Amino acid sequence: MARIHDLQTQLSDWSASSQATPLMAEELLTLYEKENIHAALGMGHMFAALAHNAVGDVSRAKRHARLALQAGMVSNGSGRGDEDDMRSLREDPMRHWSWMVRAKRRG
Repeated sequence: MARIHDLQTQLSDWSASSQATPLMAEELLTLYEKENIHAALGMGHMFAALAHNAVGDVSRAKRHARLALQAGMVSNGSGRGDEDDMRSLREDPMRHWSWMVRAKRRG
C-alpha cells in the first residue's frame, strides 16, 4: 500500500522536478489488480493515459483513456472533469494539456 501511495503521489506531480514515468503508471495498475483495488482502476488508467501522453506515446495514451472511461472515473469535485479530460485526450492527444510535458523537461 505504501508503494501505491508513492506512485500516486509521483504520478500526480506535474512540477518541473517530477520523475514520473509511464512505467510507474503501469506498475500502479498492476498493484491495483494485485491488491484487488478494482474501484481505483479508472484512476489508474487515467494516470497511465496522462503519463503516456506526457512522453508522446499517442496509442497507449488513447488506449488508457478509453480504459479509464470504461472503468469509471471518480469525480474531481467539479462534476465530470476527469471524464471530460479523458475524452479530450482520447479525441486529440496532441492538443491535450499533457502532450509531451514530461518529454520536454527531460530533453
